[in-house]
Amino acid sequence: MATGANQSRGVADSVLPSVNRVSRLRLADQIISELQTAISSGELKVGDKIPPEPILMERFGVGRSTVREAVRALVHSGVLRVQVGDGTYVAATPGVGDTLTDKIGRASVAELFDVRRTFEMSVASLAARNRSDKDLKQLREAASACEAAAEHDDPESFVEADYRFHMQVAAATKNELLVDLYSELRSAVRSTMREQPDVTDVISNHALTLHTKLLKALQDKDSRAAERIWASAPNPYSVNTK
Repeated sequence: MATGANQSRGVADSVLPSVNRVSRLRLADQIISELQTAISSGELKVGDKIPPEPILMERFGVGRSTVREAVRALVHSGVLRVQVGDGTYVAATPGVGDTLTDKIGRASVAELFDVRRTFEMSVASLAARNRSDKDLKQLREAASACEAAAEHDDPESFVEADYRFHMQVAAATKNELLVDLYSELRSAVRSTMREQPDVTDVISNHALTLHTKLLKALQDKDSRAAERIWASAPNPYSVNTK
């Protein structure tokens, strides 16, 4: 059941003043989290009309495109629904109909690494068995790009080169389904890496050492060594979980 415009404005006024202005990276995710909290707590109920874009923009301190990105994500997950010509309404409480992408997006950086490590063991092992000479060449190029980015203290380039390196490892498996699944996880890792202030310190040093070891295992086509590299890899993000 949808509430009227006056009641919707009342809901907006009661909920949004208590919302913190968004100042961290991944702004759309922050807005998604705040709206989900408002819905889960009952401040916004199923059937309520959410505040219009101008109010959301003002209260969160973000632009229109960021608000729209957050709303689209919640519509896609089934939490919100758009009524053309009227507005956007709460359709369900968060958690109902969540996709794997939604859950990955809400995971902590330490959780992502633990899941990634388990997944990477199989990816690296299969890549070592199936890689081609062309794969090895592209892996070396990506590893060199990571080293150059770290030397020049360029976090953005480092994150992109690291992403390219690991996606190339996945491509070397010659398994298209695995590459698609891996891409979903790696995209989340790439986003969270951008938020780490020490990306060219603790994290980059760990990544460069890992690249060197993986390159050697893939060059030798040693699947067991490739798997062991990830099995013994420490979680470099644990220092940022408190």
